[in-house]
Amino acid sequence: MRKKSVLIEFKKLNYSTIFNRLKEICVKEGIKFDENILKSLAIKSSGDLRAAINDLQSLTIEKKEVDYDLSMIGERKQK
Repeated sequence: MRKKSVLIEFKKLNYSTIFNRLKEICVKEGIKFDENILKSLAIKSSGDLRAAINDLQSLTIEKKEVDYDLSMIGERKQK
């Protein structure tokens, strides 16, 4: 019998790596941002780049700006 899937565990990234990627995305997408907010998003993601990108997307879905309303981003459950 063959395995149908393989579990791949990714290492957590440091917040500065995530911050730099979020900043790059904002620049390429023409999104206005404050570096302190992006750093907060990066820290809040707990090393998960995909989660940080999803949070960025949810904050900018209606406008091309990251503002100070991080309250809509909930806490993540950590395994």
